[in-house]
Amino acid sequence: NSQVVRLLHECEIPIGESEERHVVHLSAISHFLYTTQCRVQNSPWLSPANPRTPVALKMETMWRFGLNTFQSFSDHYCFPEGPYGTCESHDMYAIFFPCAAWHLSSFGGLETVAQKRSDNADSYTEADHDDVADLMRSCRESNEERDYPITRLPQPA
Repeated sequence: NSQVVRLLHECEIPIGESEERHVVHLSAISHFLYTTQCRVQNSPWLSPANPRTPVALKMETMWRFGLNTFQSFSDHYCFPEGPYGTCESHDMYAIFFPCAAWHLSSFGGLETVAQKRSDNADSYTEADHDDVADLMRSCRESNEERDYPITRLPQPA
């Protein structure tokens, strides 16, 4: 959509007749794990109104509301840290552009994925590099909290 591209290029945010929309969420059309050959199905990242997406906003908006305001599902997932951290409701301030991005999980190769697994707050089964490499080759996730079907495509998307 040429209007969307123009809007983001010119950064005409806030938008709307009364300029009530302060942030644009770029909702995902696809979710990939490790490479674009491993497509995740039924992922929560594909929800059209998922607030944990890339966002476009002006710095003054982030300073006013805080970034967590626009990327939290609820107060449970929001941590008001730093001088601009708030956990206000974001619904009235956001507009969602569907099918505007790909969500790329655990990209960057074996070392990066191994580091992410050790740093991630989710529970997971400890695995050595050979196990992680096997998961990556077979397009599998060993995290029980992220048990989504994954399809291995014949070639990268």
